[in-house]
Amino acid sequence: MPGLLAKAITLICFLAITVLLFLVSCLMLVVIDVTVLHEADLSYLLTTQSLTSKPMKVLIGTFFGCCGSVVSLLLRLPDFEILKDKSRTFLRAFGGTQPVIGGIFAFVLGALISAKIINISVGGSSDLSPWLFVVLGFLAGFSERFTRNLLHVAESHFGGATGQSPQPPQQGP
Repeated sequence: MPGLLAKAITLICFLAITVLLFLVSCLMLVVIDVTVLHEADLSYLLTTQSLTSKPMKVLIGTFFGCCGSVVSLLLRLPDFEILKDKSRTFLRAFGGTQPVIGGIFAFVLGALISAKIINISVGGSSDLSPWLFVVLGFLAGFSERFTRNLLHVAESHFGGATGQSPQPPQQGP
């Protein structure tokens, strides 16, 4: 068990650094958004209107996509103990890239919803509240299958899919 605890602490530290770098990049995007769209009025960041703008909703979803992937990794931590044939470098790279992938999935999903490429209505209302982006962002990071299904819907909207679910590659004899 001490080996598992050491791996968990290392993974959490690595994930914390990854999320911190991601948050700094999100902060840079918010400052760019405010300076371009609101003529460098940084007081706009302190208003409730800033949380309801489309770019901010997508960034909120992106952050929670990273959080969802971290929760997914932590829940699967005991499964990594049985992967004796994988190197530490592979496990660290896998653990470090999952939050980034979760954030990218959540960002793309938030952009698709904000652009109305994927239409979502909750409770009969098509209002896109920030809470919707929190939930969808978390789900996008937590479940890659959920995101792949929604991306398949978007792909079929553009005529790129044939309506069949993607098949795994066939193994040769």
